[in-house]
Amino acid sequence: MKKIKAIQLHFKRRSKERVGKSYSKKEQKQIAARIRGCQNASFIRRHSNTRSEWQIFWDGEVLRVIYDKPHHTCVTVLPILPHTKLSPLMEKLLQEHNHE
Repeated sequence: MKKIKAIQLHFKRRSKERVGKSYSKKEQKQIAARIRGCQNASFIRRHSNTRSEWQIFWDGEVLRVIYDKPHHTCVTVLPILPHTKLSPLMEKLLQEHNHE
């Protein structure tokens, strides 16, 4: 199995496990594209030279995602815990979504 396929499979499994949704390859690519374009995405912190943590507003909810820059893909989804601080952009997007 190639590295990119292994990463995509890991993302799919962890998203199902942690947020209860399984994202298709197309959705994974769209999420990664939003991160690259900073569209409805907020940089949180760098984990290494190649990996960074982002919050992204996707399908009416906020996801914590680890993004792999060399492969241009998302590695995993982390749970939003009660003590997780949302970025101001995510709070605004959630508020707008809840008022619709």
